[in-house]
Amino acid sequence: MKKIFLLALCAVLSISLFAGCSENGSGNNELTKPPLENVVDYSLLNDPYGTICEFMINPENYQGQNIKIDALGSVVYNFDQNKVVKHIMLGLDPTGCCNASYEVRAEDGKYPVNGSDVTFVGTFTSDGYIDLYDWASSVTNEAEYDVDTLTMNASELEAYIAEFVSNYETSASAGKKIRIFGHLANQSGYAYLLGLNGDGYQTWYIELHDDSGTISFPTVSGNLVNPVEVIGTLSFYLENGTPYACIEVDAVNKVECVFK
Repeated sequence: MKKIFLLALCAVLSISLFAGCSENGSGNNELTKPPLENVVDYSLLNDPYGTICEFMINPENYQGQNIKIDALGSVVYNFDQNKVVKHIMLGLDPTGCCNASYEVRAEDGKYPVNGSDVTFVGTFTSDGYIDLYDWASSVTNEAEYDVDTLTMNASELEAYIAEFVSNYETSASAGKKIRIFGHLANQSGYAYLLGLNGDGYQTWYIELHDDSGTISFPTVSGNLVNPVEVIGTLSFYLENGTPYACIEVDAVNKVECVFK
């Protein structure tokens, strides 16, 4: 039986979230603006994790500094609200167990594709951000989707999934490409995306399928605190006559998460 049961994950969440130091893009694949003056090029260090850790620990040392750094583009996602609350540059340590991040802001509201390799150019501000001047991403176009579940609050998302399961044969959502955030988990060799509330309890789940065999699900064994963005086609399967939702996956991007 592949059905996932309710899980209380608060203790695991606390450990995972503190293990490290702690929309669509413009389509840039090269820097497009005139160079800033007096830029410190931290990409030469080839250590985004260590560099961003230093930014986090001693931000006062960098106020007003113009910088360039290669890191992952990512977001911070709030599961209680089903909302992206921050855009960040993300550095992973060599073992993959820890990460470091720093918030970035773009005046035009355009950010790199989540999960892509990015060259960030910007200026440290006194209020703890890096104001982006320019950026270039390894991915120029985000995977397309018809339904962005970030337009829903957490309760609406739960109801949306429940409605689809109840009306899987006639639902207008069947076959639609969706973008959805959740916790990635494995059970008995199957990949699932879980919704969690602020107390760490499961609110919904969807099985993830990758018929192409090319998607890498970044799941750490024994670690259910693994927030990701998934883009793919909404479908269903029957088990002993009972319908369950699933997604035929096009893309999986790791993100950071908070609850409240």
